[in-house]
Amino acid sequence: MRAVIGSGSAAAATLVGWLCVLGVMSGLWAAPAARANGLPTVDLSSDPWFINWAAALPPGYLGVNTDSSDACVWGSITCVDKVARRLERQLSDLRCNHNAIFSLAYARTTEKIAAVERAQPTFFSDNPWLNHYDATFSDMYFTAWNSWQRTNTAPPAWALAFQTADRKGASAAGNLLMGLSAHVNRDLPFALYAVGLVAPDGSSRKPDHDRVNQILNMVITPLLDEIAAKYDPAVRAVPGSPHRSMTSSPSSFCPSGVRRHGTTRWRSPPLPMRRREP
Repeated sequence: MRAVIGSGSAAAATLVGWLCVLGVMSGLWAAPAARANGLPTVDLSSDPWFINWAAALPPGYLGVNTDSSDACVWGSITCVDKVARRLERQLSDLRCNHNAIFSLAYARTTEKIAAVERAQPTFFSDNPWLNHYDATFSDMYFTAWNSWQRTNTAPPAWALAFQTADRKGASAAGNLLMGLSAHVNRDLPFALYAVGLVAPDGSSRKPDHDRVNQILNMVITPLLDEIAAKYDPAVRAVPGSPHRSMTSSPSSFCPSGVRRHGTTRWRSPPLPMRRREP
């Protein structure tokens, strides 16, 4: 009798489990069905590129100020100007080299930071710290770049980005994203630790860090327009970006280089690269 009750309970539990699964599946199926019946959809192309969701998160408590960077310790805005000029010189030297894509993005972002800081002195709560941060962050990029140029070595994320660009192994969008990934995912944690995230009064520096995302939103659309005009029109084929013509011709920014390599070189990479052994 006990065995019969036990088997009956097990069967009932199994039945309840299947009913739960069917209920979940019905719920998942109902959403697309409802959309098909005429409910409005969200136009993702109208959303900002950088949602800045991190601004909603509280800062982590570090306990101490870890500032150890010697770059622009006085925090003058001229430090940001110096970084921008250095990037412009690099961009001019690179001409149609695929590494120019990230250099262009970095130059335009740095220039916009300086412009916003001058036009809106209260945009950041601590301009000297922001300028110190900007100079420290850029030093990490230039250190990796100079090492690659002199010794063909760099931190792995940068080595992959530089090697891919040197070999014309990606589109302009690919070069941009690889450079951004290396600078943000590899360099940024070190830069933030080096400049410190705690003000002298113990408050967090995170709000000023989060405001940089607003700068990125100001830069991204004109940046893609410039890349499309000077290097690769196909950069506008990024999901969610405003519609642009994909057949526009490159401008005269580097006409000899464009004619030499051809615009299809940006969109048709060579054979897969052989991985370089460490």
